[in-house]
Amino acid sequence: MKGRCDVVLWRSQVRRETGFSLLEATVVITAVAIVAGTAGSHIGEYLNVARTIKARGDVHALVTSVTYFLSDVGRLQGANGGPPPSLLVSDGDIPEPGGDEARPWTLPMDGRLVQDLYAHMVENTVGYRRWRGPYLEGLGADPWGARYGINVGCVAATGTDYVTIVASAGPDGVVNAAFRSKVLTARQSDDLTGIVATGKDGDAAPRGGSADRSPGAPPTNLCSDASQPRNR
Repeated sequence: MKGRCDVVLWRSQVRRETGFSLLEATVVITAVAIVAGTAGSHIGEYLNVARTIKARGDVHALVTSVTYFLSDVGRLQGANGGPPPSLLVSDGDIPEPGGDEARPWTLPMDGRLVQDLYAHMVENTVGYRRWRGPYLEGLGADPWGARYGINVGCVAATGTDYVTIVASAGPDGVVNAAFRSKVLTARQSDDLTGIVATGKDGDAAPRGGSADRSPGAPPTNLCSDASQPRNR
């Protein structure tokens, strides 16, 4: 009888030492889920911070590159002998406008108003004589998949003091910075922007304007006082 009790006791001990009850398993699974959720939220925060740092670095690099580019070429030229562009853009999705003042940032690349910045700053397919680039290497979309934009037309807006801006729409993909602005002010948005140092009165702009604009055609400089943001 004693031996039988010992066997039963031993089996009971084995079950306790080698298995989990339903309650114990539930507690462990809950604890693991809490730890994983907490770690996941922090990882998401770290990724957002890393993307923002990357975008700020890209904007700073673009500001520096555009400054050197304009200093070398002296004035903007248009692709295929056309008028100079108002906006240069990188690869990436077109951001959403946060208002009418920001709408020109979201125009599609058309070879007239909006041109590929690579053609001007990486490959010189435009044919600048004083070009000493490439001024950029390996820049694509911003970390959220949208394109970077540079309102280079504001360099050519002679007689005004509009600032030349490099802009990323930021995490929300909505650009809020005014395309035509005399002072880049802080806004309630997540845009990442920088100002390009240029001379007064369009020192780096094409002299004489665009002679090939036909009557009634849309303005070829979106920073001109005569131009208005186009509603789409």
